[in-house]
Amino acid sequence: MKADIGRLTFDPAKRFAQVVLQQGRVQVESDWNEQVAILLHAVRTLAADLIGPWGGTQGAFALAVSTDASADLELGAGVYYVDGIRVENDPGVRYLNQPYYRVPDRDKLTAPTSGTDNHLLYLDVFERLVTADEDASLLDVALGGLDTAARTQPVWQVRTARLTETALSGATCEKMPDLWATTLQDLIAKPQRGELRARARVRDEYIDQPCAIDPRASYRFDENALIRVEVHQGGPAGTATFKWSLDNGSVALAVTEFRGETLHLATLGRDPRLTLDVGDFVELESDDYVLQHEPAECLYRVTEVDRPALTVKVTPAPPVIPPDQHPRLRRWDQKNSTLTPLTDKGTVAIAESANADGPYIDLAHGVQVQFQQVAGTEYRSGDFWLIEARTAIGDVIWPQTQDTAGHVVPAALPPRGIEHHYAPLAWATVAANGAVKVEQSFVRHVNPPVACG
Repeated sequence: MKADIGRLTFDPAKRFAQVVLQQGRVQVESDWNEQVAILLHAVRTLAADLIGPWGGTQGAFALAVSTDASADLELGAGVYYVDGIRVENDPGVRYLNQPYYRVPDRDKLTAPTSGTDNHLLYLDVFERLVTADEDASLLDVALGGLDTAARTQPVWQVRTARLTETALSGATCEKMPDLWATTLQDLIAKPQRGELRARARVRDEYIDQPCAIDPRASYRFDENALIRVEVHQGGPAGTATFKWSLDNGSVALAVTEFRGETLHLATLGRDPRLTLDVGDFVELESDDYVLQHEPAECLYRVTEVDRPALTVKVTPAPPVIPPDQHPRLRRWDQKNSTLTPLTDKGTVAIAESANADGPYIDLAHGVQVQFQQVAGTEYRSGDFWLIEARTAIGDVIWPQTQDTAGHVVPAALPPRGIEHHYAPLAWATVAANGAVKVEQSFVRHVNPPVACG
């Protein structure tokens, strides 16, 4: 989540049960957030233990052919749990009018030119961050427009994967839990999403430069940072790209008006650090854009900033986004340089190294990253890593390990998210005449006992 936070401290492997506040101690947001994370993890783990990988109330998310609309399916109302995460569907929702997913043309249940198309309909569940930019009701007018806490929201999407007629032959609701892992890997989600190492190394040309920073420091910035490295364009190395931010990608500014290359903003940030400057790269977001998980063709470069008028000019000219989609600019901090050249899209190409001694990619202030070469890696748009950089130690906080020669090196870690959780709903077919048929339902209900239905 791209919240304005200092760090994320929850680690399920530590088995903590409670955060205990003490008298006279400094209060930080990470302690409060960890307490919520501990409780949420416990509740979701309990739900998954009792219900299994998926299940819900009677009829929830059951698919039925629509009686008054062709090439559409009705979604049963109710509560469903996927890996213990609770999601809820209201009455009257259909596949084509989902609240969190605008179904693209390629995934609509349209008639094939011949034969029969087979579709696996499944739930994709994940969490998104909601701030006052997306939901103005989070603001208390008594505070004069100042924002406070953000929220996380479990989001569900019914998606489809096309398959051959024999791909799910013989699959039933009872058998699907045993088949799902293989089906998921083959049709929907590749298991290897990339691994990253991070370190801080001061380059020789900076060692003798006069500054207030300890010359022994490897991290050379005068403020703490939570650096977010996020995959922009997905795919294998050579195709995939990334972007990064010193502030966890939390600098987002609402757009109130589009005038070609000129954008009028609600604010230009709270202070000189959390603002926009000429040369910055920004991503134009909307609600649909975030929920689709499909990256923009390019990032936009800021060419002019008029602070009194609250306007910026960007290139190229962006499309106009309606106000109900809550358009906003999100700042990223990569800059074009000889050491780290940018692509023509404003992002950094992902290049992999076979071991920790291989080349690293320079970000800024001495921080470097390396993508570990692992067979079968498929980077997924939106996946991210977080790097804590601290001035007190002049370094980054990153787990260490030993290589085959016994040298201490940064550990290669998988992404922290976005974590997607999947559950199968049904196998449906579409005939050449447009007739849609639900061949097999995989929905499980938990009006005791747990059963298929």
